[in-house]
Amino acid sequence: MKVFKTNHLWVLVLILAWCFPWAIACGDDDDDPSASSGQADNDANDDLDDDADDDFDDDSDDDADDDTAECVDGDGDNYGENCAAGPDCNDENVDVWQWLDGYTDEDGDGYGGGDAAQVCSGDSLPEGYYAEAEDCNNANFLINPTAPELPDDGIDQDCDDVDLIPGNDTGIFVAKSGDDANPGSMAAPILTINAGVELALTEGKSVFVATGEYSEDVETQVSLFGGYESAGWTRDIEANETIISAAISTALILGEPETVENGGEVNTTANETNFITIQGFTINSKIEGDLYGGVINYNTVFLADNTINGTMLGQQGTAILLSNKINGGAGDFSYSIFFLEGEAVLINNLIKAGTSENESIGVSNYYCKMTLIANEIDGGSGKDSMGLANYSDRFFENYGTVILINNIISGGTGQNSSVGISNDGIAILVNNTIYAGMNTSESIGVTHLGLSTTLVNNTIDGGSGTNMSAAILLYETFTPEVSLINNNIWSQDQQYLLSDWFNTYITDINELDACSWVGCNETSSNISADPLFVNSEYGDFHLLSASPCIDNGTDPGEYVDSYLTAFDFDGDPRPFGAGWDIGPDEWTGQ
Repeated sequence: MKVFKTNHLWVLVLILAWCFPWAIACGDDDDDPSASSGQADNDANDDLDDDADDDFDDDSDDDADDDTAECVDGDGDNYGENCAAGPDCNDENVDVWQWLDGYTDEDGDGYGGGDAAQVCSGDSLPEGYYAEAEDCNNANFLINPTAPELPDDGIDQDCDDVDLIPGNDTGIFVAKSGDDANPGSMAAPILTINAGVELALTEGKSVFVATGEYSEDVETQVSLFGGYESAGWTRDIEANETIISAAISTALILGEPETVENGGEVNTTANETNFITIQGFTINSKIEGDLYGGVINYNTVFLADNTINGTMLGQQGTAILLSNKINGGAGDFSYSIFFLEGEAVLINNLIKAGTSENESIGVSNYYCKMTLIANEIDGGSGKDSMGLANYSDRFFENYGTVILINNIISGGTGQNSSVGISNDGIAILVNNTIYAGMNTSESIGVTHLGLSTTLVNNTIDGGSGTNMSAAILLYETFTPEVSLINNNIWSQDQQYLLSDWFNTYITDINELDACSWVGCNETSSNISADPLFVNSEYGDFHLLSASPCIDNGTDPGEYVDSYLTAFDFDGDPRPFGAGWDIGPDEWTGQ
């Protein structure tokens, strides 16, 4: 065993520390003649300095502490460790300091739901969190406390714990066997829809309409529900067809314009009320192709499960269209949907323009904000046809804005030209299939005329125009405005992947991805290959198992809200497998 001998230098150091504490302070950090004993103060309240550090607390220093510890506030909001105001949940951010219970909005409808989470907050919860769990279905933005309630479907859309059931306390009833002198009860219905609307307005009710054809120009500010039989008022929308046919001019007007004097001019504004809901009708324009003959909206409306033979015209207000069939009809011009002002959300509709000697367009958007999800849109067969046209008024800075997700869009069969999408505003296109059209002289998948066009995860086909066919055409584009991210740009027949105003003709996908063409803002990982649809000729755009579109897309969360892209056009969750798929179908192995 080793024996360590004492070093005389260390002995000298210990003597100096004991006799001259000002020379080497060991456990004593003040300048008094006392030093710490190295032991803890057994009782801070007994007036005895057990640890010999000149104070009576139980810490290891001797700087005469008082009973209150120092407040540590790193961000200057008066909250922190040992602070009188309280602790700080984030001492590096002056705007937050307390934990609050918060609920998230997972479906983007403006209401929180689900389980509460502790959220570091200021006076109130930060943006994106809600103090109450008011949303009874946080995965469906059509279900929330202010959503329109649909009858007889067993679903509580407005979160009031009950479904809307037809009854004398909830509705006015209309039937072909009725009489306008009747009270409008289930046993004694009214004959005409307009008389039912007038009575429902005074009593604060909806109108339930039995099967049959009603030839009248209906104007309503209350909800209308068709598809009933009048004996027991049970509902079957398909079996009990309920028809509104225009008698003179317009089949159905929703809300009414309110004139307001403003500087000598008369302006028209939409009434801000609860949703006017129209469900379960066939609505016929008197004259095919008449822009004002089908449905005109001035209000906040919800149209579901209707067939509209004529134009859906949005003059003002907000519209949600769900699972409707809209046929533009034949005429000098044919438009299925034509929106001039306001906002619109279109989900799962079948939209087809008709035949025309001039222009036929599936969806026309002037200056509105429109979101289109999982629709099928066809531009019809006019002289010039378009699936969707987005317009802007640059002089007044009124810009049309469209967001398209999971749609199948065809430019139709125009005689001179057919275009899948024409954008003269702001357009964000994610996971769509866009087909220019056929039997035409000039066919274009997407035409960009200005402002901004962003395409992510789309399949784009330039069609089979005999004189000119291109997936993308840039018209008078001088600044970086177009972004192409993970698209499949391909056609058996098209001449060019991209063409522009400056006679640029790109046929190679690598040249396209180089982003050296005028107007390019960003490109990344685009491909050009047969998408291998199940049967596109007959409208089946599901992917075969060998499709190059499978797992070759990208997460579009950078471009649109994630809740909008969480599912494909069948409702299958995205992504499936190793990555996102290109186009509206997410291949799930079936």
